[in-house]
Amino acid sequence: MDLQKQEQECGAIDITVPLTALRRDALALVGGKGANLGELIGAGLPVPPGFCITTVAYEVIASEAGLEAILAAHHGDSRHLAEAARNCLLGTSIPANVAFH
Repeated sequence: MDLQKQEQECGAIDITVPLTALRRDALALVGGKGANLGELIGAGLPVPPGFCITTVAYEVIASEAGLEAILAAHHGDSRHLAEAARNCLLGTSIPANVAFH
């Protein structure tokens, strides 16, 4: 998906979602950890208040950062991949439509 389409989608959905609104069917929207935390809340277990950033917001930021090129450049080099990906994301500004949502 290209960046422009991702940015359009960010305007159409929430960038963050409260943990209390999540259940296992939100896996594609927030990932496994977020969906599982929502399930724990739904089961009445004590989970601190919080929110998840949606996968669409992550995709916009990863695209802006050029993360795909980093992943391709370090293919097969798992020792350096995590550090390179982390540095790539940390050095990227968060787009306004994500930061101020």
